[in-house]
Amino acid sequence: MRVLVFDYYDYYDFEKEFVNDEDTFFYKSINKKYDVLIINFNFYPEFVEVKKHFKESVVIFVCEKCDEFIYKKVLNVADYCYTYNELFKLKIRMEYLKKRVIKLNSKIFKYKDLVFNLNTNQLYKNSQPLRLTKSEGEILSLLIKNKDKFMSKEEIERRSESIDSIASIKVIVSKLRKIGFDIENIKNLGYKLKE
Repeated sequence: MRVLVFDYYDYYDFEKEFVNDEDTFFYKSINKKYDVLIINFNFYPEFVEVKKHFKESVVIFVCEKCDEFIYKKVLNVADYCYTYNELFKLKIRMEYLKKRVIKLNSKIFKYKDLVFNLNTNQLYKNSQPLRLTKSEGEILSLLIKNKDKFMSKEEIERRSESIDSIASIKVIVSKLRKIGFDIENIKNLGYKLKE
C-alpha cells in the first residue's frame, strides 16, 4: 500500500513517504498514485483546491483538535479525521486499509493508462470512467482472466451471457483495440490480450 504523509513532523510509525512542504506534496501526489494521503489539517484550504486529482485515494486529515466544525469540513473532502492524540487509531485504520487495498488490487487490472475493475466491469482511462456495453465488459473480462492463452471465438461465445453471435465478437474486439487494448488474433487459435 502506498502512503504519502504531508505534515510538519513525522509522528507516524508505519511505512510511508513523508513530506513537509506543499510543493513536494503536490508534485509527488500528482505524479505518483497513492492509496492513502495523510494530511495535516493546516493544509486543508490548499487541498480543497486540488481534491479532484485524488478521487481514488483515501484521504485522512490529522489535527490538534477535531471539534464538530472541523469534522464536518473534513468530511466534505476526506474520508477520516484523527487528532494527534488518536494516532493509535490511525495506525489501526492503516492496517485495515492495507488489507482492503490488497483485496481490491487483486480485482483491479491495470493496462497502460487503462484500469479495469473485474468486479464491476467498469473501465477507466486516465481515471475517467469509460462506458462499456455488457458484452464488451464480458469479453474484456474473459481476455484478462485468460491472458496466458488464446481464446477461440467459440469459447468466448460459450462463456459469455450477452454475445449473440460469433460475428459480433470481431466488432467488440475492434472497439476494445480502439480504446487501447493490444489484442492479438491468430487464425484457428483465437484472441489473446498482449502484456
